[in-house]
Amino acid sequence: MIQFISFILSGLIFVGRFPERFFPGLFDLFGQSHHAFHLTIFLMAYSQANAVFEDILSISSNNIQYNLIKDILFTLIVLILQLISISLWFKISRPTIERRYKIDSKQQ
Repeated sequence: MIQFISFILSGLIFVGRFPERFFPGLFDLFGQSHHAFHLTIFLMAYSQANAVFEDILSISSNNIQYNLIKDILFTLIVLILQLISISLWFKISRPTIERRYKIDSKQQ
């Protein structure tokens, strides 16, 4: 439950730009939303690591081989989907990024 709350809270803090939105200039160096975002992501990763540790302790020895194969397969599927999404994002956003750099270099 903590990981879901941390995940939602991190998105709300980062997108909402709290606290620098309400106190401009006060949180320019320390305490900005990006720092709070990393703190909540750390809490989420910590709770996930604890959940994995508890799962490892609760697995019986006869299910380890089955779960290992299934977990490796799911991990590979997720990795492939992530690589596909990154390559699609790069192909879609590259022309926009190149145009932005051309405009910036002309202004200088």
